[in-house]
Amino acid sequence: MIDVHSHILNFGCCPDEWLTKLTYIPHVEQILKLPMSKRIIQLLTFLLHRGKFSKTHEMIDIFNAMLFDVGEILRQESEEAGIKLTTPLMMDMDQATDKLFKSELNYGIQIEIMKRIAKKHYGTIMPFIGYDPRRQDANKIVVFSLMAKGMLGIKMYPKLGFHPSPQSIVNSFDVNGKLDDMYEYCVTNSIPITTHCSPGGAYSEGLIGKREERNTLVHPSAWEEVLKRHPTLYLNLGHFGGNWKWAEHAIKLMEAYPNVYGDISYHDLAHKDPDAYFKVFNSSKMPHDRLMFGSDWSMIRHTYTIKEFMKPFKENIKSRVRNKIFYENALNFLFPENKIPDRIRLALDMGDDDTPVWLQTQFKRRETK
Repeated sequence: MIDVHSHILNFGCCPDEWLTKLTYIPHVEQILKLPMSKRIIQLLTFLLHRGKFSKTHEMIDIFNAMLFDVGEILRQESEEAGIKLTTPLMMDMDQATDKLFKSELNYGIQIEIMKRIAKKHYGTIMPFIGYDPRRQDANKIVVFSLMAKGMLGIKMYPKLGFHPSPQSIVNSFDVNGKLDDMYEYCVTNSIPITTHCSPGGAYSEGLIGKREERNTLVHPSAWEEVLKRHPTLYLNLGHFGGNWKWAEHAIKLMEAYPNVYGDISYHDLAHKDPDAYFKVFNSSKMPHDRLMFGSDWSMIRHTYTIKEFMKPFKENIKSRVRNKIFYENALNFLFPENKIPDRIRLALDMGDDDTPVWLQTQFKRRETK
């Protein structure tokens, strides 16, 4: 199975001031690092929830770990869940708050660590580089990461304060120019993009208390102008809209453009009300040729391991489309040229034979179709 939506993050990747303003808790990161805080949270979740958020203390341990070690934890949990390949999505959070407040872990260092993880777990952990067009030299950093640091694709998180359209008046003209150039580069070089596409998730300091504004940045309709200008772009609408109403808009994009996909990460309604969820999911109106499994690890880790999160999907997705959801669609999206790109092999100093056997087999099988 393939997980197209996971994360390798720790507290060092998140600006302290940003976490404080989102949670309204002064020095929240420092508090969560205290051993006493972890024990108190563990006790409270046991007493109050007995299920939901019951693993919050374990999630805090993950966020307190060194970034390279988070990658090791992800690989271990993926193996336990039967995941053969996962694509952790980096996030560039330095633009999410006042420019005086940066992440503790320099973004360039984060990229270097992700390269080490990708090299150690070649063909099983294949990261996407986080792209925020407001960063100085953003396009150069992303292209260099794709060519020289072993990154498979690009992750965008517009809710951190920019609009994905290169024609949007939300952005500066400089940002719009960068976006258009980046999309053209991705089309030319078959680079897949995953974008956040749901009302949930994080958002920038400037969007606190502005639900309608921040949702405008990540609604499926935000990508209409992009796809009109770049109709063959490989695009994954992460979280598939997050609810069925938004999903209807995502489906329209999938019907209009050949390379638009969606992943079902953090679809916890599959746990809360599986009968209702899978009645819709298994219906004929769902674009099963474009949907992919994603977990959103470690964001789900307050309640589920990857194996636990996968359980209702494995049990309830109809057999006729199960292979598409867990394998085929992800291979189409991640590897348009039906191979690990040469740029990754060269960047990580790997030979053709270093590709995992299962992935070599998949590539060969698809060549004969």
